[in-house]
Amino acid sequence: MEAPFRVIDADGHVTENVNELFNLWYDRMPEEYRRQAPAYFSDDRGRRFWVIEGKVWPSYEDSDPAGHHRVQAKDRWFGREGEYDPHKRMPDMDFMGIDLSVIFPTRLMGVPAVVKDAGLAVAISRAYNEWLATEYCAAYPDRLKGTAMVPVQDPEMGVRELERAVEQGLVGGIFIPHVDDVLLDNKHFYPIYEAAQEMGVPIAIHNNSVINPARHVMKNYALANSLNTMSSMIGLGSLLLGGVLDDFPRLKIAFLESGAGWVPYVMERLAARQHAVPYLFSCKNSVEEYVRSDQLYYSCEPDELTVPMVAQLVGEERLVMGSDYAHFDGSSPESVRLVMQRTDISDDLKRKILSDNPARLYNI
Repeated sequence: MEAPFRVIDADGHVTENVNELFNLWYDRMPEEYRRQAPAYFSDDRGRRFWVIEGKVWPSYEDSDPAGHHRVQAKDRWFGREGEYDPHKRMPDMDFMGIDLSVIFPTRLMGVPAVVKDAGLAVAISRAYNEWLATEYCAAYPDRLKGTAMVPVQDPEMGVRELERAVEQGLVGGIFIPHVDDVLLDNKHFYPIYEAAQEMGVPIAIHNNSVINPARHVMKNYALANSLNTMSSMIGLGSLLLGGVLDDFPRLKIAFLESGAGWVPYVMERLAARQHAVPYLFSCKNSVEEYVRSDQLYYSCEPDELTVPMVAQLVGEERLVMGSDYAHFDGSSPESVRLVMQRTDISDDLKRKILSDNPARLYNI
């Protein structure tokens, strides 16, 4: 079912771990960091890994034990050439009914969690950001908009990289919900928040299964992957309790790849505690006001049952849709069709989710 308006995919992906992109690192990274550049390999069980700074990412115990057995589902795409070739992506986007896609990395999402050397983190981020801006998105600048890897290890270097990437045309900065036990309200991140606010670009808090703090308890991969929303809950809670939205009242933040059904639950739980023990909260306003404010956005799954509830309790203007193109657990190529065929949400809400809200979030 074709949408009668411009459709914006708020969370699509490229894949950086294919042979076609091997020279990305060696051509773009400073010579002193090339030996530590991300290297891709498969083990004897067919599992795929990076080695970054001498560390395996994801770790063996965090990897998908069935990763090499994944096959193409009949109604889902996985492993499309468009993930690394923008020319191959165009017919895929046309088929899906997507006019513009906002692009995120895949494996490199976890760089802030594993790289300790700030200079190496900057070199990796810059190499990726330059490739994304000047090669991949530049091929179709009206249809592909990238988001920048931000090296958070050194905030001042992170600010400079974000500024440089935005000057090259990228439309936001990428964070993960927490870096080990360092949460989003940590003052360490404040220079990056201030820079994003001043440039008018959003911070996209993109979930990542491997950072799930309970992953060591949930040994079953399917369980850990299904419940990785825990990290986004922690991320949102730390922003609210820590007063980040007060300190940066013009900063826009989006929580991506976690669904949206958890948001009212977290809002209600935090609001109850705020009422009971208000002296433990650093924020000035009520939790509900922040969650519903125009500073925050949440990506919903196209077929997520809780969308009407979230729209009612949190607000129709807060929701965007991400296809997760073209990951094995994403909704492509059915993403837009799944939204458009729904009978439990209005046509007006469909337009907001697929067009108006992501345009406002990313200043498109």
